[in-house]
Order: sequence, then structure tokens, then C-alpha cells
Amino acid sequence: MPEMLDDAPAPNEVQAIKLFQSGRLSEAEQLINTFLLRHGTNATMLNLLGCIAVQQDQHLNALKHFKRAHQAAPANQDFIDNLVAARGLALSKYQLAASGGDYGKAVTALREVLAVDSGRSVWINELMHCITAAKTTAQLADFAPELDQASLGLHIVIACMPKSGSTFLNQTLQALTGWEDTYLSFAFQQNEEELHLPYLREAATRNTITQQHFRATEPNLQLLQAFDITPLIQVRRLYDIVVSYTDFLDGGATANTFFVGRWETFDRSGQIDLVIDNLLPWYFAFYASWMDAIDQARLDCLIVSYEDLIADKTGTLKQIADFYALDKTLEECAKAVTLVDGQKDKTRFNTGISGRGDELSEKQKDRVRMLADYYPDVDHSRLGL
Repeated sequence: MPEMLDDAPAPNEVQAIKLFQSGRLSEAEQLINTFLLRHGTNATMLNLLGCIAVQQDQHLNALKHFKRAHQAAPANQDFIDNLVAARGLALSKYQLAASGGDYGKAVTALREVLAVDSGRSVWINELMHCITAAKTTAQLADFAPELDQASLGLHIVIACMPKSGSTFLNQTLQALTGWEDTYLSFAFQQNEEELHLPYLREAATRNTITQQHFRATEPNLQLLQAFDITPLIQVRRLYDIVVSYTDFLDGGATANTFFVGRWETFDRSGQIDLVIDNLLPWYFAFYASWMDAIDQARLDCLIVSYEDLIADKTGTLKQIADFYALDKTLEECAKAVTLVDGQKDKTRFNTGISGRGDELSEKQKDRVRMLADYYPDVDHSRLGL
């Protein structure tokens, strides 16, 4: 219902309310719009516009007006109640479509609501679910309505296996492009390095290089789609990773795990077993998720292996530069590699060799292969299996 504030209403407000109450909606609407054009924001008039829109079954307009009324007078409980009710009405189209299994229509309906009342996390989550069910693609406006496609910068996001040479690759790409190193996850250490929407929005208009350990989960895929990011997937043979990661943890990296105080109780063979049993399942899920995303044409990707990188650093960097249309010569790529090669203390590019997995016993290799068996449809040859 229309509600007047405690201050004495202007004659126009009284007249508009009377027109509304007598059912003369068009006249009331015209009077209010004229008033707002002349006098600016007025919470009572905006609230009344919302009431008129409800009567006309224009639920999105009602939501827009009630939201503006609430913003103008946030303490007014009647305006709060009207806004809550308007949100329910505006969402009814989405709810009806979703309940009937028409997720394409549900996506459209939710996008219409978010265009008027953006930023509500529960609606964004529902939209992501409907995008998945509809097998459609996320859009920039779904997550960052304040941005437009033309304003986006260029981003190379390295989605990488830990211990796959990704720090070296990140730094050579920075040296080659001059782009800034940007972290797009909320935090690391024990945390999953999922893409973090606020950081994506903040970095969106710049040219950046990012290196993170994350899988092709549905939220990650949709954020990459929306921000027009083509990821670079970096992998390595798993037997070698087991040894490299064991050395990494033994060098103090257990501070980023839940093995603190426990790691030292195992001998070398036991530490390798721990890495296989506790950490390799993540690697298999990582690889399968990106292979699925590629097979389903969810987005374009470039896959780079550790083995290719150490065999020909300059050639691999040139391949990446060509893929991203960076317009860099082989000589420029060689110069970037030489620069970063001289900073081994910063790249964590330890031995830089292939074949370290020979340290594993046949029993340990069997356990690695057993994990691969859980993904029988995935070709693990890139992982040395």
C-alpha cells in the first residue's frame, strides 16, 4: 500500500495517492513522473510508483521503484515490506520456469531481475545453477553489471597442477608481456584456490597474468566464460610430481597443509605414500575436470606440459604467445626465458628434469594407476600413465 512519510506531504503527493486509490493509475503515474522530474527523488512518490506497477502486473518496474524508495528512506518499514514482496513477485516467473524444467527461460527471468536488483548472492547462485541446467554460457552482466565487454583487459590464467613449473611459466609470461601478476583467489595456504569474484571484478580492466591451482568446477567455468578468459592448463607426469611434491613438503611446505607435526613421523617411503593417497586424488580430479570442459566445448583452452616446457622453454613460450595472439617474436621469447632463468631462487624451478618418478616402487606406481582407473574415459597419457 502507498505510505506517506511522517513529514507533511506535499499537495502533489496527496493528489497522487487519491488518484491511485480511485483507480486512475495512468493519471497518478503521469503526475508522479512529472513531480520527480522537477523535484528529484521522493521516497513516497517512488513507493507509489511501485504500487501502481504492481496493479499493472509490471513486476520488474515495481521492484525497481520499491528499491529506489527503500534507498531513499531505508528505515521505513512499509517500504522494506513492499520491497520484499516485490522481489517475490519479480522472481515468480523464474520460479515457474524452473519448476517446469525450462531452465533457459529461468535464466532469462533471473537475468531480468538481476538487471534491476543486482548483487544478491542467493539469486546469483540460482542463476549459476540454471545456467548449468540449461547448458548455456555465463555472461559478464551476470557477475559484473557495472562492466562492459569492451572495457575488459587481457588475462592469461594458468590453471596448474602444483609442482608443474607454473611459477617459472608465470614469470616468463610477465617478462614477455610486461603485464602484472595478479592473484584471483581469496587466499591460499590450506585454502582451495577458487576464482574469487570480487578480485576478478577489481582486475577485470587490466592486463594480467595469474597462476592458480584450481579445477574446472562449474562456478570457475562460468566466471572464466563471463570475463572472457581462456585458461592455460599446465600438467606434468604424475610419478615425477609425487617425488617433487614430497621434496617440496620435506623442505618446509607442510606449513600450508594439515600435515604439520605429522609429516616428520614418516620415513621417505611413507611420505611418498602419503602424497599418493592424500594429494593425488586432487590431481586426477583437476585433470578430468579440464578434459571434460574441453570435450564439452565449455571454453577454449591451451594445454602445456612440464615436459614440453623443460625440453624447449623458448619454443613453448612462443607457442603460448601465438595462441594468445601476443605478437611476440622468437627472439623476444628467448630474452624473457633468459631473464627468468637467471632468477631460479624466485621460480622454484628446482631440478628441472623429467624421470624423477623412477624413485617410486612398483607398488606405489600401482596405487597411482589405481586412482586413474576411477576415470576410465579420460586419456591420462599426458600424465605419463
